[in-house]
Amino acid sequence: MLNDDLFSITSKYINNTNRHVFLTGRAGTGKTTFLKKVFHSTHKKCVIAAPTGVAAINAGGVTLHSLLQLPFGCFVPAEILSDIQEIAIKISTPATILKEMRFSRIKLSLLRELELLIIDEVSMLRADLLDAIDTILRLVRRNQEPFGGLQIFFVGDLLQLPPVVKDQEWWIISKWYKSPYFFEAKVLKENPPVYIELKKIFRQSDQAFIEILNNFRYNRPSQRDLDMLNKTCQKFDEVKNCKDYIFITTHNRIVDERNNSELKKLESPTFYFEAEVEGDFVVFLIGARFNKPWKLIKNFWFVKSMPKMLSELEKHPEMGLLGYRQHFSPTGVMVIQYWRSFEQLEAYSRNKDAAHFPNWVKFNKRIGSNGDIGIWHESYLVRAGEYECVYNNMPTYGLAKAGTVIPASGRLKSAGERLGHESAPGYPQDAAVRRK
Repeated sequence: MLNDDLFSITSKYINNTNRHVFLTGRAGTGKTTFLKKVFHSTHKKCVIAAPTGVAAINAGGVTLHSLLQLPFGCFVPAEILSDIQEIAIKISTPATILKEMRFSRIKLSLLRELELLIIDEVSMLRADLLDAIDTILRLVRRNQEPFGGLQIFFVGDLLQLPPVVKDQEWWIISKWYKSPYFFEAKVLKENPPVYIELKKIFRQSDQAFIEILNNFRYNRPSQRDLDMLNKTCQKFDEVKNCKDYIFITTHNRIVDERNNSELKKLESPTFYFEAEVEGDFVVFLIGARFNKPWKLIKNFWFVKSMPKMLSELEKHPEMGLLGYRQHFSPTGVMVIQYWRSFEQLEAYSRNKDAAHFPNWVKFNKRIGSNGDIGIWHESYLVRAGEYECVYNNMPTYGLAKAGTVIPASGRLKSAGERLGHESAPGYPQDAAVRRK
């Protein structure tokens, strides 16, 4: 578990000051978990962002480019570029950003009401782009303080993924920055962040392996480290035909070719699979529609309320939730939930000590019928055996995740037969799931 004292101190510091904070630590020290705990516990209007799409997805946020319409190419903190001519990449300056800036009314409202911006995987964020972020926020928020007065919580490990900078880009920005790393940004020279480092590794428990990782991390591996690693290695020719190994490659094309080749070799029988839930159960659909998206920052507590409820229900299966699936769209969110009984669903909704009830009261007080956010739900009582489903080329999903996955063979091969009816002659069977 995380160092609760450190989290408590950091969380209070972020909530009670406007100082920027830089949280770092080696891989496995819990940085992303720490980030998410801050996000869910802060009273401030907050957004998570990251330099790349993959990093944004992992952190549960958006990319910095989509949030702030960052320019591609380079940013230089100057207006006169007479000594830089005939360059094949785009160069942005404070003046060009002002000229090209096009934010919707909704995005302007969001950025002006924002109180805390969390940037994950900050090691990949270039110094010039951070100064571009500062320029944009000062303009949008009409505030000449660093980042327009917005507090930034930086999270990342500078010894992991570095900033991506091409030779031509570095030739340009090196005139203003000593290195491409975010901490060289001009804005942080004015207002450096408070530094916090997580030191305990939770992902690994083998101390010898942790020491090897640390030695490689600091570029000082010993011969002993290399010998220990080489003991676990085998030559590719020795294992290329072995079925018990996972192959990691550099390109999706190679992955697809190998997977397709191996699938064609399978001679095992084909199976159908469906889900089975013992006894009656309840399907509960609940969702929200963002009628006035520009007010989401003001109502951000509402956006964070459902994840808290689902987390609580997952930790306490005795409350009756069997499983759930979330679906998101630009205008709203929907959650499909499977419950053991309607009585348990209703008991949870009325439990004053659980997460739902206080949020329901808060919704009625702050939003009510003002039209900012619409909410809805539907409940369906499903009798034992009066449902059918099939899963083809799917992970454990939906009702299968809430119940038990069973082969859809024999009388279960078609939708009609799964419901106890006879299938029409010649009607095609459901697609199969191939298993080894």
